[in-house]
Amino acid sequence: MFELRRSFVAMLFLLIVAMVVLTGCVKIDSEDTDGIFVKVIVRSTENEEVEKVSPGLSAYSNIIENIVITVENEQGEVVYQSVESDLSKTDFQVSLPGYGTYKFTVEAKDFDKTTFMRASNTVFVGSQSQTVVLYYTYFNPYGTYYTYYKAYVIPVYKSLYKIIPFFEYSNISSNGWTRATPALYEIRKAYSGYPSIVLIHGIDSSEISGLWSDYKKDIINKWSSYVPKQYGLYFFAYPTLDVPLDFSASVLIQSINTLGSTLKTKFYFFAHSMGGLVFRYALQNPVFRTYVAKVIFSGTPHIGSPLGNLVVMDKNKLSSRSDWDLIKNALILANMGGVFVEAPNYRYLVYGVQHPAIPTGVTYKTFAGVVPYYDLASMINAAWSNGITNTLGHAIVAALMAKVFGSDFSKSDGAVPLQSASALGNTEVINGFTHYDLAINPTVISKAMKFFFNVTLSIPEEQSTN
Repeated sequence: MFELRRSFVAMLFLLIVAMVVLTGCVKIDSEDTDGIFVKVIVRSTENEEVEKVSPGLSAYSNIIENIVITVENEQGEVVYQSVESDLSKTDFQVSLPGYGTYKFTVEAKDFDKTTFMRASNTVFVGSQSQTVVLYYTYFNPYGTYYTYYKAYVIPVYKSLYKIIPFFEYSNISSNGWTRATPALYEIRKAYSGYPSIVLIHGIDSSEISGLWSDYKKDIINKWSSYVPKQYGLYFFAYPTLDVPLDFSASVLIQSINTLGSTLKTKFYFFAHSMGGLVFRYALQNPVFRTYVAKVIFSGTPHIGSPLGNLVVMDKNKLSSRSDWDLIKNALILANMGGVFVEAPNYRYLVYGVQHPAIPTGVTYKTFAGVVPYYDLASMINAAWSNGITNTLGHAIVAALMAKVFGSDFSKSDGAVPLQSASALGNTEVINGFTHYDLAINPTVISKAMKFFFNVTLSIPEEQSTN
């Protein structure tokens, strides 16, 4: 009995010693973790090829003021917060009170202190060498655009941010608008055994007045009318003016991957203008590529356009030119006519810009338009006298690009120069067709059906659309 009692006491003593040692170890670890540092990286996409060419938040410096990094513990208490004014910065060193689970949030704030974009995730931190990677998954659906007026009632220029005016004006108004949420819309299902076409629109200056602009409606109505009803039609809508293209591309990827997996089919894509750039970003996803049968890039600025340069530059720098009055009036008329609204995403269109390469194995064709243009002064006078139409607006821009940037850009569709729309090769040039025509003209639709399915449509040819 005595031996048993002594053994019990010995075991109890060893247990107490073990608890002391363990408690001491935990205490030592806690002391060692005071003031730990981790790296936080924020990205707009997981794809490295896309990340290489993405302009990042620097492209939105007219809208975004700074970046706010916030870390909360499991109780929701803020344990770290800092403000970064360098919009090109994507890596941040963050100090934490110790190891544990934290919610990391990075927000791009506009000049009204409203969150423009947000990346957030809850992560367990268990090492000083740990890197936390976040991706932007949210953008503010509400924005502001500005209208500059002459004589208080005549709108002469619209911009998504305040500019240094290069024209006379009397007052400015600010207007709220709702950004489109990227989404794939089903127009109609395909009959059994028939394939489907996915339409992707380009940059849309009219989206500040609502998602379903005349441009988008025209695309849907024309393709629905001329494509035989057996073929399915889908329409991918996305915010074109001030939300990064890689964000929209990620939604396109997810939508097509889900639909393709469900229907067990590939799709035929028709991408107009900037829509072709969104598609190029999406092509970097290997799963997405498995659902691509063929694609047409119609009027896509593969290497940019001088129009992009004109939109994003400080136009006042051109004021010393002898032909400044012509240039100024051309820009005002093109803006009034809806050819463009000044917006950050025109940086994707600056001439010479790089975009992700087309992966091998993708079957594609490119359409390019060439419009005639006449004396710039005569067209400007006609526009001021008779009003600005889509065709006249593109003709003015075509002449303007050649005047400012040289005769190398004398051939264009009124928005995209021939050398850019045809940069990928396998190009069909359609003379007399404006940039708008390359989205909705029945002749273009007929040529697309021939390339996609070797189907000849019996539809009347149309010339340039007004």
